[in-house]
Amino acid sequence: MKILKINKPKVFLSHSKKDAKFIEKLSSDLRKCQIDPWLDTDEIRDGRPWLQVIFEEGIPTCDAVIVYLTNNSLNSKLVSKEIDAALIEQLSESGISFLPYVSTGRIRAKLRSDIKSLQCREWNNKNYFYLLPSVVSEIWRSY
Repeated sequence: MKILKINKPKVFLSHSKKDAKFIEKLSSDLRKCQIDPWLDTDEIRDGRPWLQVIFEEGIPTCDAVIVYLTNNSLNSKLVSKEIDAALIEQLSESGISFLPYVSTGRIRAKLRSDIKSLQCREWNNKNYFYLLPSVVSEIWRSY
């Protein structure tokens, strides 16, 4: 009997640990939509160097990067590295979609000008299920 492998998109989830509840819900819902989320807590094995795994085995192996921008993530050094301007340019050149979302409209004003120039919709617990289908669609489109 031949086993068929089903190909599906993979998305890197950039966020602050303080927003883990929202991201864990998103990760679970993406799996239900046949999308593989790349979540540091699931993908980085014990004893492995975080930055190396994220930038060599995480982001480059994904079809899209979702960045969840909140007050918490704007103060996160790791999220800052994940949304570095040079990295965003490399993603674009590699065909990896960069999908930023803000938790509130006030966060948008705090973003760098290169990210402000992108469509960056507000996404939070109030409109989570309303926006989820279009997020899933964007991920599949990037695949």
